Amino acid sequence: MPRTVQDLLAEARKEIREVSVQEVQQRLQAEPRLRVIDVRDDDEWRAGHLSGAQHVTRGTLEFKIGKVLADRDAEIVFY
Repeated sequence: MPRTVQDLLAEARKEIREVSVQEVQQRLQAEPRLRVIDVRDDDEWRAGHLSGAQHVTRGTLEFKIGKVLADRDAEIVFY
């Protein structure tokens, strides 16, 4: 039987850990290789974003992530 969208999301959630804003702030100070990628729409980005975050909209992420992340071993926070 083919996997449903819900099946795919459940699998992804097993691999992805959600973190708080406070944890991201602490880790940014402690881990200079941590990368923050803002996947929100352009209007949301213009309204405000984390200092140092890179903007790659969700709709273009698969196409642009290789150009944005030169360090493939860096840990990434998406928001």
